[in-house]
Amino acid sequence: MYPFVSYRCRGARFASHLANLAPDQAILRVTLHAVQRVWRERHAAERREALSLADRKDRLRREREQVTRAFLYERQIDRSVFDAEIQRIASQEADAEERLRQLETGGMEDTETLLQFAETLVSAPHRWWKDSEPHQRAVLQQVFFPAGIPYGPDGSGTAETCPFFRAEGGR
Repeated sequence: MYPFVSYRCRGARFASHLANLAPDQAILRVTLHAVQRVWRERHAAERREALSLADRKDRLRREREQVTRAFLYERQIDRSVFDAEIQRIASQEADAEERLRQLETGGMEDTETLLQFAETLVSAPHRWWKDSEPHQRAVLQQVFFPAGIPYGPDGSGTAETCPFFRAEGGR
């Protein structure tokens, strides 16, 4: 016969287990600084790429004007060459515009906020668990234990934690 263990008691034991999962704060800080450094480098590279694309679009606009002038006013090219060149330029402009849209919607501005959230989550998973509603706890449980928590007649088994906790070594 198994003794009855209340939901509140199980929740407290689970929160205690989560507190033991939190990575060492020094390791967490080093990890966050490394991620921030990489983010800043990528953000700077994206800004450079956006400037380059803007220059490319300007060059393509000037090229379109030259082709149009050569066809309409100077009669240096025939209609088929004009159409082919305008189509090529339009395709390159569309490609540059699409890449600019991708860069603009990349969400890099929110990365700092996301990192702050991640830091608070992994530093004190037990607090998040205690303060969460049941549906939020289900999501947190999937984050902390992606393969689930084994449970059998003898109680809970050893659960595989998410790679971050395993890699950082918890306490």
